[in-house]
Amino acid sequence: MKYPLIPENEEDRIKALKSYHILDSLPEEDYDNITRLAAVICKTPIALITLIDSNRQFFKAVLGLDGTETKRDESFCAHAINKPDELMIVNDARFDNRFADNPFVTGNPPIVFYAGMPLVNADGYALGSICVIDNKPGDLNQEQQAALKSLSHQVIQLMELRKKNRLLLEYQNKLELYATEMESFAHMASHDLKDPLRMISLFLQKLQNNHSEFLNDTAKKYVDFSINASKKMTLLVNDLLSYAALDKDNMVKEDINVNELIGEIISYHAAFFDEAKASIRYEAVPNIKGSKTVLKIILQNLLMNAVKFRKTGKPISVNISIKEMELLWLFKISDNGIGIDAADYDEIFKPFKSLHPQSVYKGSGLGLAACKKIIEQHGGKIWVESEIGTGSNFYFEIVK
Repeated sequence: MKYPLIPENEEDRIKALKSYHILDSLPEEDYDNITRLAAVICKTPIALITLIDSNRQFFKAVLGLDGTETKRDESFCAHAINKPDELMIVNDARFDNRFADNPFVTGNPPIVFYAGMPLVNADGYALGSICVIDNKPGDLNQEQQAALKSLSHQVIQLMELRKKNRLLLEYQNKLELYATEMESFAHMASHDLKDPLRMISLFLQKLQNNHSEFLNDTAKKYVDFSINASKKMTLLVNDLLSYAALDKDNMVKEDINVNELIGEIISYHAAFFDEAKASIRYEAVPNIKGSKTVLKIILQNLLMNAVKFRKTGKPISVNISIKEMELLWLFKISDNGIGIDAADYDEIFKPFKSLHPQSVYKGSGLGLAACKKIIEQHGGKIWVESEIGTGSNFYFEIVK
C-alpha cells in the first residue's frame, strides 16, 4: 500500500479546515442530500463527503458505509487532495499499486471503484472530497464527472455558509455583551455624572442669586456661561442614557390612549410650548396597542423638535394625525417651521448630528437618532418630507 503524500501547505490547510468548526459535527440533512444525489447520478451504492484531518478521515456525510472516520493513511481521499483541481478516478483498486493491499480493498466487501473530487475552498486549500464508491469496477462519463465537480462546489458553499453563520453568531454575542456593558455604563453615568453636574449647577445658581453683588460684570457673564454649560451637559448625559437604554428590547404591548398621552406630553412641557406660543393640534383617535414608553419617547422628541426649529417671530403650528393601516399605525407630525433641505434627510437621523449652531438651536443631536433606533428595533420606520422655509412632515410607523 502506498501512503498518501502530505501536501506542501499542510499546516495552513489544517488551519483552514479547523476554521469551519465542522470536524466531529453531527450529521446534517443538507450534506446527506448531496451524498444521495451523488450516488444516484453516478449510479454507485456508496457516496461520502470526507474531510482530511491531520491523521484521520472524517465522514461529514456517509451513504452505504458504517462508521464516521478512518485512518488517513488508508484513505483514498487523502491521495485525491494532493491534486486539488483534478477528479481522481480509480477504475479497479485491486490492480492499482497505491491501493491493491489497502485493507478496504482486500476486505469484504471490497472497495473496487473510487471517484473523488477534492473540496477546495476560495483560498485554494483542499479540505477533503466528495466521492462515490462501488464494489465492482467502474467509470464515470463526462456528465457524471461534471456533476460530481458541481456537487463539490455545493459542499464548499455549505461549509462557507456554516462558517459565516458561526461568525455572525459570535458577532451577535459580542453585540449583546457590548449592550450589557453599555447598560452598566449608563447606570454608572447616572450616578457618577448626573449628581456632580446637579451640584455644579446648584452652586452656580446660588452664587448667581445670593452673591451677585460681589461679582463684576465679567464674573457674572462667566457664571452665566457656566450655568448654561452645565445645563447643556446635563441634557447630553440624559440623552446619552436614554439612547443607550434603547439597546435593550423590553417593549411590553399595552392599550394606549394616544390623546391622553399627547396631552401628558404637552402638559409636562407646558412652559416650553407656552414660551414658543406653540399651537399643537391633534385629532381624536381610538386606543392603539403598543408600548406607551416607546410612543412617548418618539412623540415627545418630534414635538419638541417641531417647536424648537421654528421661524423667528412667527407662531409655530404643529398638527398630529394618525392613519390606521392594515398592519400598522401611520403617524404624521406636521409643522410650519424652518424646514429641512432634502440633502439632509438622512443626516438628521444620525447620532450627534446637528444642522445648526448650538448658539441658535440647542440640543444634543440624539433625539431623532433615538427615535429612528427605537422605531426600527420594533419593526417600523421613520422618514421626513420637508421644504426649506415652509415646514416639515415627519412620518413614523407603529406595528400593530
